[in-house]
Amino acid sequence: IGGDGANEHNYRDCRITFPIREQGVCHGLGGYFETVLYSGSEGPVELSTNPVTMDAKSKDMISWFPIFFALKVRELFWSFKCCCQTSGANNVQTPMHLPAGSEVEVSMWRQTDDRKVWYEWLVESFMTVNGQRIKLGVSDLHSSKSSGCLMCSRRFSNRRISGWNPC
Repeated sequence: IGGDGANEHNYRDCRITFPIREQGVCHGLGGYFETVLYSGSEGPVELSTNPVTMDAKSKDMISWFPIFFALKVRELFWSFKCCCQTSGANNVQTPMHLPAGSEVEVSMWRQTDDRKVWYEWLVESFMTVNGQRIKLGVSDLHSSKSSGCLMCSRRFSNRRISGWNPC
């Protein structure tokens, strides 16, 4: 958040926890959306980037796409086989290994300044052992700021960069 605040209404954040029932590996997060634009006489007009419903709701749409939030993880434990007993710290960047019975906590931010909007995300994994919540791994704080979406405002709408006007 910065600048004159004209774009701060686009800021969002959330944190959500997912239970992990089966052991697995997480390479990243998929991002999809569904929306009802309006309800018409022939039924609702909807948009979707969800692979399960996209063909039915917005088959030929080319303006919105699913997104993949990749992870680089710093795991704190080598092995999860014996109730997460550690055999040494591991600072190698890898996907996130998730033992059965653990949790994944996802923090996401939609950041903004006066020119663009971008996403930042962080993923942590935890397991409760003997009543204590232990952190198993944490991703880097990722950011898409360098490729954020340019936002248009009256201040920028009359400017042209090499003949191109993003607004």
